[in-house]
Amino acid sequence: MKYYREAQGKWLYLPYGSDDIDKLWRKYEVRTMPTLIIVRANGEVITRNGVSHLKKRTPPREMLRQWKSGEIVEKSRKCSIM
Repeated sequence: MKYYREAQGKWLYLPYGSDDIDKLWRKYEVRTMPTLIIVRANGEVITRNGVSHLKKRTPPREMLRQWKSGEIVEKSRKCSIM
């Protein structure tokens, strides 16, 4: 966990061993790690490529603005919240 705190920053995460991990893997069809899927409160997937967006080093506020505005919305399906 120390690595994640230092390397990944203050992202929300599920603790290792959480029962919800498997549910989310299936629901969002996660295939690789690390994966960062950005979703709206209603479950609509904004992007499945959050990691590559972060690697572009776009300023965080700009990236958040793009996600919220829908500029980056990718072809996706709506998933209901657990």
